[in-house]
Amino acid sequence: MRSYRSLLACLVLFVTLGLQSCTAWTVVQQAEPNPFVGQKAFAFQPLQISSVPDVGTEPDKVANRDNDMASMKPIFANTLKQAGRDAGLQISESGAPYTIRTDVTTLDLGSIWTGYSQVNVTVEIADASGKKLDVITIDQRVDIDESGNSTTQTRGNTSVTTSGPGSVKETIDTAKKLSSGNRIRIGAERVAKVVVDYLVARTSGG
Repeated sequence: MRSYRSLLACLVLFVTLGLQSCTAWTVVQQAEPNPFVGQKAFAFQPLQISSVPDVGTEPDKVANRDNDMASMKPIFANTLKQAGRDAGLQISESGAPYTIRTDVTTLDLGSIWTGYSQVNVTVEIADASGKKLDVITIDQRVDIDESGNSTTQTRGNTSVTTSGPGSVKETIDTAKKLSSGNRIRIGAERVAKVVVDYLVARTSGG
């Protein structure tokens, strides 16, 4: 029966949101019976960031890292609310029977040499007493090349090839590549959208 409900949730998600992956999250814990069926209102706590990347002690680098991390929080919150509205859900900072708690457990800024940044989170949905009902993890990799293609980066006389999910090789000016700050902000946005996808699946009976 549970596998049938999971399949149904994936079908609902596909029809409702288009080409979205049913494996965008990993389930750690789910309450049974499902308490979220038909639920339209959820609260959320501000994004927590437990993983702080080591950038050394140079003041400018530390300040840039801290500013980039801080900028993830409003992007996550605004995307969560907007994506929720688009999906027919009301997601706000308070006033709902269930609360979404999201913690960044891995934040890898990456570099031009690694070619990507990584944002991994644990999401808990708790009831009014604070009891964890559902727990999922979401992993988001954001490539340095916005097109997602394999790229050949040229720095002076040195050529370095990095691979993305595509197979096309092209030479791209490094100035056009996403900065680490932009990559982790995109990661925060994508995480929020996956959280909403999950809520859609659960409120639909998955």
